[in-house]
Amino acid sequence: MTIQEALEKLQSYEKATFALNHATGLMYYDGATIAPKGTAELRGSTLGELSRMGYELTTAPETVEMLCTLMENREELDPVTRRKAEEWILAGRVTVNGRTAALGEQADPEQDDIRVDGVPLARKSACTYLMLNKPRGYVTTLSDEKGRKDVTQLVSGCGARVYPVGRLDRDSEGLLLFTNDGDFAHRLLAPRRHVPKTYQAVIDAPLQEGQPEAFTKGLLLEDGTPCLPAKLRLLQPGEHPLVEVCITEGKYHQIKRMFGVFGHKVLWLKRTAMGGLWLDDTLAEGEARALSLEELACIWK
Repeated sequence: MTIQEALEKLQSYEKATFALNHATGLMYYDGATIAPKGTAELRGSTLGELSRMGYELTTAPETVEMLCTLMENREELDPVTRRKAEEWILAGRVTVNGRTAALGEQADPEQDDIRVDGVPLARKSACTYLMLNKPRGYVTTLSDEKGRKDVTQLVSGCGARVYPVGRLDRDSEGLLLFTNDGDFAHRLLAPRRHVPKTYQAVIDAPLQEGQPEAFTKGLLLEDGTPCLPAKLRLLQPGEHPLVEVCITEGKYHQIKRMFGVFGHKVLWLKRTAMGGLWLDDTLAEGEARALSLEELACIWK
């Protein structure tokens, strides 16, 4: 985003927030003066909707990118524009390394952890975030003692030393993320966060009656290991049906073992999403690309 684009975005943001605040004020005034009887419930839901719209506006990825651009180029801004950007700092919405930012404080966007409403500003050089459409036949390691192909070979040209976020089995394919941002990886992988992971699978026989409900309740694997509730949905019936599975944990060979409880074998497995991030269906197998600002935002929220 250029400085001019950021300034235009700021002007649009100011108009939108003024309209929302004005509408909210009118609703409160209406309730305190001339509101007809029986309208309290509708007025309350309207105020809630206005509040939601305001929150989504101020936390939108484009708004975060706009602020980042203005902060990085603040010396080139005129005093009036600079004051508008500084209002966010005064409101306590900006933090630097976990502390509420103060006016005049120096911060390096390449070294410091700068966040707006808890959403980190993307570092242009320090951190790299990639999405890979992993093909079958690659192991998810940095190197393999058996000499097998590993996934790092597919992202070696990205210009940074990055690491896979989690793993996919050698015979599995689909969404695999890479980064050199430890916080990003931790947020996705920490067991207590229960980040959903969605897969498509082809199994060797039709689903059994009650199988989706059993997944929803939480399975007990054949070795006695309990699983958290999961979602199972039939996408395409047949002798070898296509199903979608969503889990919120990452046990060893979990999906294969879950189907094994019912005597099924998984013939094909592809991860399609992690959290709110979905695999770009235009990526060919073995191709990778950088994550967009919008995609990063959906991970951090």
